Amino acid sequence: MNEKESDGIHRLTTVYLSLGGNQESSWEAIEKALDALTLLSEGFFEVSSFYHTSPVGDENQNAFINVACRFQTTLAPKALLEKTQRIENNLGKIPKPKWAPRVIDIDILFYGMHTHLDDELEIPHPRWKERLFVLVPLLDLIPVLWIQEGEMLKHYELEGMIHTLSSHSLQWVEPVREKIAIRHPNSRL
Repeated sequence: MNEKESDGIHRLTTVYLSLGGNQESSWEAIEKALDALTLLSEGFFEVSSFYHTSPVGDENQNAFINVACRFQTTLAPKALLEKTQRIENNLGKIPKPKWAPRVIDIDILFYGMHTHLDDELEIPHPRWKERLFVLVPLLDLIPVLWIQEGEMLKHYELEGMIHTLSSHSLQWVEPVREKIAIRHPNSRL
């Protein structure tokens, strides 16, 4: 690790994050989180459309609001994780079981084409390929992802992945046309 990385500073890199929540104050928390994340950007900052999505894991809970963003930063992966966790905590996130309802969740999906793995952080996010609530907002930002996997540079065409996953999954994702209240998963827009 070089000196800059130990300080949490890295080369300017494009990162992709996923934000979501399914409690009454989630929409406001996501908007505030996006505002806070713009302060970490050192270049462009882009946000997908907002989506109303089915819960995954424990399906007997409210549907979610999900969005993705991408921006450029010089923060190293662990420094970025620390900043996103601070934003979550400031917006009321408290420790809960894995599939429990939450006000806000911010996941680092990608850090350039690089990978990162330790006890606290895995990049790319380990389940990004399995989640329509991640893939659909990502498609708003980029049609094809390039990721370094071992010695190979692999590309993923998101539209095809979405089509394949949609054809055999109970997950659903619907665009939000206006600000909505969180609803139970059995009530569609």
